[in-house]
Amino acid sequence: MLGTSTMISYIQRDEMQHGYFVAMLLRAILTERPELDRNGEFTEFARETIGKAVELESNWTREVLRGLPGIDLEEMLGYVKYLANKRLSMLGLPDLYPGYTENVMPWIRAYSDENINNIKTDFFEQKARAYSKVTDDNGFDEL
Repeated sequence: MLGTSTMISYIQRDEMQHGYFVAMLLRAILTERPELDRNGEFTEFARETIGKAVELESNWTREVLRGLPGIDLEEMLGYVKYLANKRLSMLGLPDLYPGYTENVMPWIRAYSDENINNIKTDFFEQKARAYSKVTDDNGFDEL
């Protein structure tokens, strides 16, 4: 089980990094070349794509989690909508799901992308290691 949970953790962290990178890349491109979204085509594409993703994720959630004791299906579906709004916000776009601006599952925060850079895992030892991320304030020489 330890190996499985470790792999899931790596996959989750990897996917969060991809999402963050793509959002920042698209924002940079649209900032430099606003004409790429002159008619709102990109905005519409992003909103439609995320809406379809929410629909698919919600269907999967209902199928897999329905009837499991201790699982609040509506809470989980709300969390999916919250994440969709968060991804749109990362792109600088308005919410698709009004009212889903707060994490309805606060207990999941320890596993969310809000903590992506707080704890790193040493692949070979599989132990949590906290270390500082290099920023302008604590350049490489100061570590």
